[in-house]
Amino acid sequence: MDARAIIAKVRDKHTPTQDELQWFANGLADRTVSDAQAGAFAMAVLLNGLGDEGRVNLTLAMRDSGDVLEWDLPGPVLDKHSTGGVGDCVSLLFAPALAACGVFVPMISGRGLGHTGGTLDKMESIPGVCAQISEDQLHEVTAKVGCAIVGATAQLAPADRRLYAIRDVTSTVESIDLITASILSKKLASTRGGLILDVKAGSGAFMKSTDDARRLATALVTTANGAGSPTAALISDMDEPLAPVMGNALEVAVCMEVLAGNRAAAPRLYDLTVALGGKLLALAGVEAEDEGEAAVAKAIDSGQAMERFSRLVAELGGPPDMEADWHTHLPKAPVIRDVVAPEGGHLAAVNGEALGLTLFDIDADRIGLSRMPRATVDSRDHAELRIESVEATGEDVVGDVDNAMAVLAPALRAGQAGIAAEMLGLAGGACAMTLGYLKERKQFDRTIGSFQALQHRAAHLWSEIEVTASAVAHAGRMLDTDPIAAEMAVSLAKARASKTADLAVREGVQMHGGIGMTDAYDIGFYMKRARVAAEWLGDYGYHAARVAAARGF
Repeated sequence: MDARAIIAKVRDKHTPTQDELQWFANGLADRTVSDAQAGAFAMAVLLNGLGDEGRVNLTLAMRDSGDVLEWDLPGPVLDKHSTGGVGDCVSLLFAPALAACGVFVPMISGRGLGHTGGTLDKMESIPGVCAQISEDQLHEVTAKVGCAIVGATAQLAPADRRLYAIRDVTSTVESIDLITASILSKKLASTRGGLILDVKAGSGAFMKSTDDARRLATALVTTANGAGSPTAALISDMDEPLAPVMGNALEVAVCMEVLAGNRAAAPRLYDLTVALGGKLLALAGVEAEDEGEAAVAKAIDSGQAMERFSRLVAELGGPPDMEADWHTHLPKAPVIRDVVAPEGGHLAAVNGEALGLTLFDIDADRIGLSRMPRATVDSRDHAELRIESVEATGEDVVGDVDNAMAVLAPALRAGQAGIAAEMLGLAGGACAMTLGYLKERKQFDRTIGSFQALQHRAAHLWSEIEVTASAVAHAGRMLDTDPIAAEMAVSLAKARASKTADLAVREGVQMHGGIGMTDAYDIGFYMKRARVAAEWLGDYGYHAARVAAARGF
C-alpha cells in the first residue's frame, strides 16, 4: 500500500478501506509513514471528514496499532471518559464507587490540558502515588482493588500518540473525526465491556457550546457502538467549576470529603457521579438505571467507595492509611487567604477559563525550569518549557493574585493584532508569488494567467487582502488610541486575517498545481505558516464568536 494513495482518497472525499486505514495506523506507529504524510492525512480529514464508517475504521485501526488488553475477571469490565473541565474530579469518585458495585474499572486517564489539572495530576498530588505503571501491574491492581486510575503505557494505541503530536503542529486538533478516534482508540484498547462518556459544555470546557458538545457526543457514541463497545453519553454543564475548589490536591480533598459521606461538600460532583454510574450499570445490563444510581449512591454514602479508593492509593505507592488520615497526607498551600463575598446572592455561572489565574514573572535560570528547543512545521522558534517544583513567591506575582487577565488581556490584544498583521503580509506575499507564477507558467502554449477563471480568482483574492488590510490598520489605530475598547477591532482583524491568509495559500497551492504541495516552491511553506498562525491566540471561530457576541448575535 501507499500512504500517498490513502491521503489522495481522503482529499478527494472518498473513504479509505479498513485495510488501508490499518496499514496507515501501523505506519504511524512504526514511522514508515512520514511526518509530512501524517500531516497531510490529518488536514484532509479535517477538511473533508471520514463519515461514520471511516471514523469507526480509523478508531479500530489506531486501537490495533498496539496492545489490546484482555481481561479474565469475575464481572463486567467498564470505563468512563470525560472531555474535561475546571474542577472535574468525577473519576476519583466514579471508579471506586463502581468497583464497590461489583464491576471492574481499569481507567486509563490523562494529564491536564490548558490551565486545569487532569485526573493523573490529581492522583499524583497524593504523596507517593505513581500513576505510570506497566500493563501487568494494571491487571494486578484492577483484580485486587476492582479499579485503577493510571496513565497509558507506550504500547497502547501508539498510532494515536504519533498522530496527536502531528495534529498539534498542523492546526488539525479540532477535527471531530480525529478527536473521536484519539479518545476511543485508547479507551477501546483497555476495555470494550461498556463505556459512559461525560461530554462537557461551557466556559470551563473544551466545547464551549451545547451544540458543539452534542456533535462530539454523537460522533463518540456512534463510533464506539459501531466498534462493538456499548456506549452512551451525558452532556453536562461546565459554566462553573464542578467542584467548589480548584487545584489538584484541593480537589482530592473535596473528593475525600464526599467519599467520607459528606455529599454536601460537592453536590454537583456527587450528583453527576451517580448519574454517570447509574447509566453505565444499566448499559452493561448490571442494574436498571434507577437501581444503578441507587447502588452508586449507596457505595459512596456507606464508605465502600472510600475503602476501594484508599486501597488503590496504597497499591500505587501512596499512604497506606489514606482513608483514616488523608487530612495529614495531602499537601497544603503555603499561603491561605479568606475571600468574603461583599453581598449575598446566587451564583449562576463562572468564567472557568479566567478563574484562579495568576501571572508570575519567573527568571529563566530559576531552579526547576528547563527549556528544550523544538522544531516546528512552520520553522518558527519554539521551545518546550518544563516546570518541576519551581519555587515562586509573592514577589514574582505580576499584577494581582487571581487577576492575571488584567495584565494579560492588553498583551494578548497586541499579540493578536501583531499576528493579524503578519498574516496580512503572508497573504500579500502568497498572492504576489502566485501572480508571478501565473505570468510565467504556460499551458497549451498560453500563460495560465490569461485564463479568465484564474484572473477572476486572483482578483477576488486581491480584494479580500485589501479589505483585511483595512481591518488590520483599524485594529492598530484602536490599540494606539483606546486599548481597552480595541477588543472587537482586534478580534475582527484576527478573524479576517485568518480567513484571508487561508484563502491566499489555498489559491496559491491550487494555481501552482501539484508542485505547490512540494518544497520546490515556497508556497507550501506559506501554507504551513498560515495554518499555525491562524491557531495562535484564538482561531477564526473564537474571534468571530467574540465579534458576533459584541454585536448582539
